Amino acid sequence: MQHISSMMSGVLPKYFEALPLVRAMTGSTFGNDIEKGMLEAIYKNISHDGLIYDCQEGRPWNVGVGYGDAEWKEDYANIAGNGRWICAMDFYRQFTNDKEWEKRLVRAAERIYELAVRKDDYAYFPNPGCGNDFSYPKNSGWTHTDEPATGVEGTEGATVFYQSLPIRRLMKWYKLGGDERAMDLSKKIAAFVMKVCHETQILGKP
Repeated sequence: MQHISSMMSGVLPKYFEALPLVRAMTGSTFGNDIEKGMLEAIYKNISHDGLIYDCQEGRPWNVGVGYGDAEWKEDYANIAGNGRWICAMDFYRQFTNDKEWEKRLVRAAERIYELAVRKDDYAYFPNPGCGNDFSYPKNSGWTHTDEPATGVEGTEGATVFYQSLPIRRLMKWYKLGGDERAMDLSKKIAAFVMKVCHETQILGKP
């Protein structure tokens, strides 16, 4: 029950990615009421585009751990965290056989597809500096489309992590319906990750 930046779109999805798997493994129904309440909190923060957003207005803790700009009063979606949420939705879909999870998954994945910036033979997500690293501002959109210059940008110095995690969500989308757009963008993001890794010598020189 912490109040820190990106708690809704960045942190809670981590637990939902694990919960349906743990329940499938153990058969336990312990804490179902708590899980339902947590899901309701997520639903309240999902926008029309399918992504989870952290509300910034009137919540100073959203910049309380070194992220973002206290003067930026705008909701934002953690791109990496929403990737975990898409994976979570796929696990819930399999666990419950509820088709609504598939609809939610596809809507969020399509939005991620739209938000990626394409350049030459690769793609990436910018870091505008609001909220958590590489987060999308809900109202103003990407305030710039500059590509990360190194593999260690942002407060966490984790360019590679934030760029790589969306690949997982796109592949969930691809596996569901075989949409080639998801496969194409995944390859382009992977190409960018390899590019920035080599340029930053994370994986050594080319």
